[in-house]
Amino acid sequence: MSDEVILIEKARELIRTGKLSNRRPDSVWGGRGTEGIRCMLCGATVGQDEVVLEVKFAGEDDAGETNPHFHVRCFSALQLELGNPEAAPGLRDAT
Repeated sequence: MSDEVILIEKARELIRTGKLSNRRPDSVWGGRGTEGIRCMLCGATVGQDEVVLEVKFAGEDDAGETNPHFHVRCFSALQLELGNPEAAPGLRDAT
């Protein structure tokens, strides 16, 4: 199985289990990786020489939680699944 397919399957699982919304984020910020930041999709640390993307889903109760962070490649895989009704059977896209 290719790396891309593995990342897409991980994205689908995050959506299916409700750990991420099944809609496009309202905001995305990018910047340099910092020590201790982990990618929500692959679980690996985002290096200081890498770009990290932080996303925000407006209107969700984040109860003090930080916004999820992703490697660029991992976020690209996630975007392929966002809004996909097959990623979260029984859930409706909140558009």
